[in-house]
Amino acid sequence: MRSVRRRRRPEIGGHGQDAGVSPRGPEVEKEAQPLAARIRRVDPGEKARQLGRQDGECGHLVPPGMAFRIRASMRMGARRTAFLDLCQRSRCQIGDAHGIGQPAENVGTLNGLPDIAIEDKVRFLQRPEAYGRADAEVLAEETHMSWVFLAGDRVYKLKKPVRYPFLDFSTIEARERNCREEVRLNRRLAAHIYLGIVPLTATPAGELAIDGEGATVDWLVLMRRLPRERMLDRAIGEGTVRRDEIVAVADRLAAFYRDAEPAALTAEAFVRQFIHEQATTRAVLTDPAFGLDHMRVADMLGRIEDVLRNRTHLLASRVEQGRVVEGHGDLRPEHVCLGPPPVVIDCLEFNRSLRLVDPLDELTFLGLECKRLGAGWIGPLILARYAESRSDPPPQELIAFYWRYRACLRARLSLVHILERDRRKPEKWLPLAKQYLALAEAPELSPALP
Repeated sequence: MRSVRRRRRPEIGGHGQDAGVSPRGPEVEKEAQPLAARIRRVDPGEKARQLGRQDGECGHLVPPGMAFRIRASMRMGARRTAFLDLCQRSRCQIGDAHGIGQPAENVGTLNGLPDIAIEDKVRFLQRPEAYGRADAEVLAEETHMSWVFLAGDRVYKLKKPVRYPFLDFSTIEARERNCREEVRLNRRLAAHIYLGIVPLTATPAGELAIDGEGATVDWLVLMRRLPRERMLDRAIGEGTVRRDEIVAVADRLAAFYRDAEPAALTAEAFVRQFIHEQATTRAVLTDPAFGLDHMRVADMLGRIEDVLRNRTHLLASRVEQGRVVEGHGDLRPEHVCLGPPPVVIDCLEFNRSLRLVDPLDELTFLGLECKRLGAGWIGPLILARYAESRSDPPPQELIAFYWRYRACLRARLSLVHILERDRRKPEKWLPLAKQYLALAEAPELSPALP
């Protein structure tokens, strides 16, 4: 008996990856002239998908050149184009949303064979027979950039042939490179989970196989399947996570950061990354189409931008002290398996600049996500263990900044889902964004052990 189920959330958690105005000076005020008279009207049904905004709402945090691109797009009457240009050109963090990507064209031939469409590859990999397990159940999970197939004790990940401003998976060669990089990077924190990559092959007759005869038509990341009940998000939800398990996770991460080389970037470049991202976050969160609380959003964005204007030494000092390293890049509870031993999977593999992080930033982000799931005690414990291990006590003001910044970024990424043509679970994104904004108002500052 054959059973195939397609699910939307990864069965093993991390195997799937997924209107205020700040104070401004005279020059910025002059730049921030409204464009309403030049923006075409849209019908109410389109407004939620076509995000418009007034030029200059990001204040003097707008990176050079970005305001010009926005104005040019507005003059062409393309409100949605302007927003997507802003979103897609930004350095988006991997997570659940990254703007809107473009599928690669399925045209031409490959090694003399007709190019096989992604849909055909997915249909094949959904069949138990593809894995030599005719009576097994295969779970197929779709993420933004991949299809993930869970078959028995193995996981196979197929990259989508998509093209984004921050990555290009449109060719087999590019997908192979990315698969190899994913394995290499993730072996840092999950060496025994990432087994390697295997080819998806096709005969001249077009018969597909995993590592079979014929030409290679794509590549798959091969992993061991982790027990779902041991993933941190599930353990939090079920109330089974223990303090000693979190201590083990914290110590593993502290050792990881200890062994990482300091990133080769300047303090100025590090600060500029935050400014660039915050400009995009402001543009999204202040857009009236989403109906967010104007005063609440303005206050939160103002707190973040005050640091980026007046206390950049908090961030610059992290680079100067050699604390910024090549980290994980997407440290969320669904990517942490409690083991034993604990492992962390699904790092952000496609863009190195997104992995250059302050460990305090990553650990604060993990604490934020744990608190959202109902385990606010985890973040302070992890930060305390890290601080003790690395002799790196976290400045309260810096932790508060990272917390608010990450919460607002996650709210933004949630809202971007609403624009997607093939958005998944559209009913969840606005409430989730509001949940992150509520968290942004109450940063978890105490690093003391519970």
